[in-house]
Order: sequence, then C-alpha cells, then structure tokens
Amino acid sequence: MDLSEYPVLIVGGGTVGLSMALFLARQGVAARLVERHAGISIHPRVAGPGVRTMELFRLAGIEDEILRASPLARTGGATSITTLVEADLAHRAPKSPVQAANAAECFSPTSDIHCPQNVLDPILANAARSAGARICFNTEVTGLEQRSKSVSVQIVEHGVTSSLPASYVIAADGSGSFVRRQLGIGTSGPGALGIHIMNVLFEADLSALVGEHPFVIAEVKNERMHGMFVRIHERRRWVLHISYDPANGESPADFTPERCRELVHAAIGAGDVPVEILGIRPWQVAGAIADRFRAGRVFLVGDAAHVVPPTGGYGMNTGIAGAHNLAWKLALVLRGQANPTLLDSYDAERRPAASFVMEQSLLRMRNPELHFDRTRVAERIERGIANPLVVQLGDRYVSTAIIDPHPERPSLEDLSLDVDGSPGTRLPHAWIEYRGARLSALDLADSRFTLFAGSAGAAWCAAAEAVARRHNLDLGAYRLDHDFADSDGTLCGALGIGERGALLVRPDGFIGWRTTKLEQKPEAVVERVVGQVLGW
Repeated sequence: MDLSEYPVLIVGGGTVGLSMALFLARQGVAARLVERHAGISIHPRVAGPGVRTMELFRLAGIEDEILRASPLARTGGATSITTLVEADLAHRAPKSPVQAANAAECFSPTSDIHCPQNVLDPILANAARSAGARICFNTEVTGLEQRSKSVSVQIVEHGVTSSLPASYVIAADGSGSFVRRQLGIGTSGPGALGIHIMNVLFEADLSALVGEHPFVIAEVKNERMHGMFVRIHERRRWVLHISYDPANGESPADFTPERCRELVHAAIGAGDVPVEILGIRPWQVAGAIADRFRAGRVFLVGDAAHVVPPTGGYGMNTGIAGAHNLAWKLALVLRGQANPTLLDSYDAERRPAASFVMEQSLLRMRNPELHFDRTRVAERIERGIANPLVVQLGDRYVSTAIIDPHPERPSLEDLSLDVDGSPGTRLPHAWIEYRGARLSALDLADSRFTLFAGSAGAAWCAAAEAVARRHNLDLGAYRLDHDFADSDGTLCGALGIGERGALLVRPDGFIGWRTTKLEQKPEAVVERVVGQVLGW
C-alpha cells in the first residue's frame, strides 16, 4: 500500500480543511482533501479572518490576494437600526475606516479584515492546489478503519465506492462530524443554546440607503422582524440573519424565498427595492468541545473539534490556528525527524485554547454591550472578558513540546504582558531590518525552528547550526544586534533573554524554550532542547 503520494487525508473542504491542506503543503506534505458537496459553499458564514489568522495567511503568501479580494477589508463597525430607511445612513457622517494601524499594530505585522468565507475559500483552495494538495469534491466518507501504520478510509466518489489509504486522517467535517461519531468521541459544553437563526443570502442595490457609511454589521429590530444585516460585498451582496423560535411553532420550512424577501424588505424599510434571494440556510447557536482531539491516527480540527458561539467571530479562527499547530508536527513525524509522541501535543495545546475561546464567546454572548463597547474595560475585567487581542494572540501552551511553560496569563486586557517571550507563548512581533528588507520577527521564524540569541550569544548560534547539520533539521539561528537591526530594541526587550541568553521558536511561531545565560556546553543544551521538543 503506497502512502507516499498523499500520506494525509483531510475530510471536509470548508475553510479549516482547506487551510489544513495549505499548511501541510507548505511543510512539504501533499494532502488529499475530500468534500461531499459539489463545490465550495456560496454562503459567506463567518465574516472574516482575525489577526492571528491573517498572520498565518501572510506567512503562507496569500495575504495580499485576500486583501485584493476583500473590498471591505479596511472598513468596519457595528450599528443598531430600526430599518435602513429610518436610520438614514446615507446622510450620516462616515465613520473612520478601520486601518491596519490600529490596536494590533504593536503586536502584529497585519490586522483582522472583513473577508467572507465564500471569498476566502477559493483563494485557499487554489493556493493549496498550487502547493501540491489534491482536492476532490463530490466525495463522501462512509467509513474508516485504523490499522497499526495506516488508516483505510471508505469513500463514495461520484457514486463509485472505493477505499483510500492514508498515514493520518484529519477530520474537518463540521459540527456533526461523521468521523468523530465513527470514532466514538463525545463532546462537552453547553450544547445547543436555544437561538435558532435563518441565514438569508441576497443581492440588492442598497447604495442609495447606505451611502458612504461603512458598517459591516447592523442589528435590525422593528415590529415586523428582528435580525442582523451583515455586509458581504460593498453595497450589493448581503446576509440577513433572522431569529426564529421553534417553541412558537416556527420552523425552517416557514422561510420560503417569498417570505424571506418580505422580511428583507421589512429590514430595509421599503418594499420597492429589487431583492434576489441567493440562498437560505438554517443554523443554531451552540457550544461544544470534543472530549479529545486525537484518536490514534485520526485528528479533529475546526468545528469537528469545537463549535463556538459566533459572538466575537472566534470559531473559524480557532480552527485555523489548530490546523497550523498540527501541520508542522505531522510533517516532522512523516519525515522521521520527530517521534510520533509529538502528535500528542496537539490535543494538549489546542484543546485548552479552544476551551478558553469557548468561555470568552459565551461571556460575550451574554454581555454583548461589553463586547462592542471597548471603553468599558473595568466592567469587562470584572466579568472575566478578555481583550479581543488577548483571545487571538495570547495563547499559552503547556505540553511536552514546551520546556518550562508559563501557563498563567498575566493579564486579560494588556497583551504586552502576555506575549512576553516566555515558553508556550507566540513569538513577539517587532519590525526589524534584515538584508535590506523590513520584516517582522515572525517572518524569520516562519515554518522552521529558529534560535534567537542575545548580542553576546554567538556560541548559541554556532551550537544551533551544528545540531541542524547533525540531524538535517531546518533550524535558523540569529544573533540580536548582529544578524539584523532591531532599531528601537523592541524585540530585544520582548524576548527577555539578555545579552547571553537564547530562545528556541518552533515552526508554528511559538516559543519552546528560553534561557538567560550562556551554558558551558551550548551545543549539548541545544541538542537536548530540540530533542525534548521533538520527542527524541
């Protein structure tokens, strides 16, 4: 059984599954992705990638393409209205667009944007294919059997039944994951939260009503309907989320195209605007986390692993971060450069991260005014609601792939205290000058192991280079104030290694080890550190 061509099989072609295929391909692993639907969904679903997700897409080389495809990338804002007509948005003073130079600029080389998944997914699919992934639509998984060194997956492709071998399987097949149920993995959490939503995708020229007002989300509440406008593409394509209550006898069957058009007109406040209904999709707000993210050679990612309430927009972004965490580990195991026990760290690191996101989303759902009003910091802290940047960039991992981790977040509000160079945290961002180019420190640590040493730590760099040669490992080494210019000392101060110390950054940009002193035998120390991270 030849597993060399496509050693990883991804089940599910949504945003997280496609991201998984891209991240694996960038690590040199060609994955086969199977999706039961005929193509990429036309429904926009989540509004856009967060800061951490855009960092990952920037490193994957698709940030600029995503920005070009997202006309609303630098606009934002939420508002509450009775109807679009009564709100008179066209004559309101335009709000200032959300620019890249916002609260995130000190912590990231990029920023979050408004890019619906139906715009994002084709970009991911094309990038994954170009990098070596194979994507198969109209292909449904109907069973799987784990063996000692492989997994046999039964599929039905265009009506023909066959089986596919894989070294590892990634279940990215959504909240009702067939693969998760086949594995007998349960879930915990609040479950269904009682809020039923009808997602109505439509086209209408609302430019005369919206004007230059750049809102992305508008809550609509009047005597005829209660819902939420989400702007998808400039002024023509929109989604209207409409709440309904089965306890009152309402069901998805009630939402015919004709009724949905009436409700859209009720939200607009005028019945003479031409409206084309493009799609109608029911969903329910829920919160659940799989009891484990791994079963043998099968891993859960995205909604198969965790379903997060939508307030805050963290669900998709959490799934993409998990896919990136898993990709480099699978790649090193498949190349024989890491012990398979490294794969256990995926669950150890990402399940607590998902639990934190779940908690934050639930707090925001129960206190929406505190989520949208960034000035009420004291009240947010009192309720345990973290700053959005802390949620996105403040993960702290504890696993065997982290040496001496620091699990407690120093702050729920001040990200600078959380991203402090300690093991288990993401490498701090700082702009540096390297070989004539202005880069983020994150760029130097992209997709490989990276050692940063203090200005007097040349021996650490030499040690890292020796270990890399010995094990044929992709490991870069940089000495502060020597190999690149950190003009304002931001990175030097953030890493906390002093002049003689060093730290090791993993391929996912998270710090695996740090020291503030120069050991007598640095090469032996680097050998031990890398070996512990990789499970040698």
